[in-house]
Amino acid sequence: MDPFDRILTLTRLDTSPDSTRGRKDRQSGVPRSNDPEPIGYALTIIAESRHLLKSAHDRWMVRYRQLTGEVKALEKDVQSYDRQQRLLAEHRELDMKLLRGEGDEFGLSEWGQAKQNLEQAEQALSQSRDAAHGRRLQSHLPPMLYFLIMAALSAAEFPINLQATRAVFTGEMAILTWVLAAIVGVLLIQFAHMSGRMLKQRQLLSLPFLPSLLIWGLAGLLSVVALGVVYYLRWKLLEERGDPNLGELLFFLFLNVSIYFIGLFTAILHYDPSPEYQTAGNAFRKAHARFVRIEGRTRRREQQIQARFVSDRKTLVHRHDRLTGELERAKIRLRQAWEEWSVYVGRATQMVCQRLSAYAEGCTDERPELALPGWLKNDAIADVAKALEKEFAEEKPQCD
Repeated sequence: MDPFDRILTLTRLDTSPDSTRGRKDRQSGVPRSNDPEPIGYALTIIAESRHLLKSAHDRWMVRYRQLTGEVKALEKDVQSYDRQQRLLAEHRELDMKLLRGEGDEFGLSEWGQAKQNLEQAEQALSQSRDAAHGRRLQSHLPPMLYFLIMAALSAAEFPINLQATRAVFTGEMAILTWVLAAIVGVLLIQFAHMSGRMLKQRQLLSLPFLPSLLIWGLAGLLSVVALGVVYYLRWKLLEERGDPNLGELLFFLFLNVSIYFIGLFTAILHYDPSPEYQTAGNAFRKAHARFVRIEGRTRRREQQIQARFVSDRKTLVHRHDRLTGELERAKIRLRQAWEEWSVYVGRATQMVCQRLSAYAEGCTDERPELALPGWLKNDAIADVAKALEKEFAEEKPQCD
């Protein structure tokens, strides 16, 4: 058993060897009453006790320092909780500001750029509205929707003209039927587009009125000629076959004219009388759509940042609770170690008293009339024990 544990569990000390040694020393004439300091076996008892305490103290200090270091490390971790929580909140705020940076110290973020573009587009639209004396923008169809409608009308033209020209080209020339039908459809819809813009803006391709009127007239003439050629060829072919059908041709012509007017009406809905006003309106629509898209993406990112912050904070709280519990248990172990050492020192010094007292009793056992030196008297023995206790005592740890 370890000497430390043996002393802690010792209930009764056998001092008979010390008494026997006292009787033997007294017979040889030592110690003498005038000896100023402990000598002989008494000095050996004190030295053995000091050596025992020193060895036990060195071993105990290794464990005590380890426990003290553990407590200090845990205290440092626990005390850093507020700082870590503050840093966590600062990181969240920084991430939020980076997401919505508007040209400050964090720079211009994607959201900030989109907002800036939207504000500039809105300002340009407001200036165009003021130039138009406050009237509302008459462009009711966004560019993409307008393009899709006109493309659908052109596609609707294709089967109509394909049916009208199917009998014109046959055999190896049948592919020309498809080409001619596609050309006629594109020309007709393009003319409807030009007609709507001329009616609303009085210009084409940003040209003045007269050049625009000339281009519009040429486009209309080309469309009419293309339709005329198609239906003339078909009429002549059917006439040669002896099966002319004017009603059929008029029906196909009616379909073409109907699609033309639908395209014309669509173009009128799309264009505003002021090209600058319409350009500003289109730019605003585009900037607004982009801002809405980026705003949604930014909000989702903010929600992710907030969710991550809540998760990290919950993890931090759980870690703090765990470290707090570990700190309390470490403090308990540290207090227990100090209390065990205090008990050990008390019992070790008590053993010194018992052994010195037994030695003194042995010295006077057979000759009680003989005087003992002062350092073998009870008060002096108690002083020796107190000196040893003071030498090896440790300050109580501050674990509250």
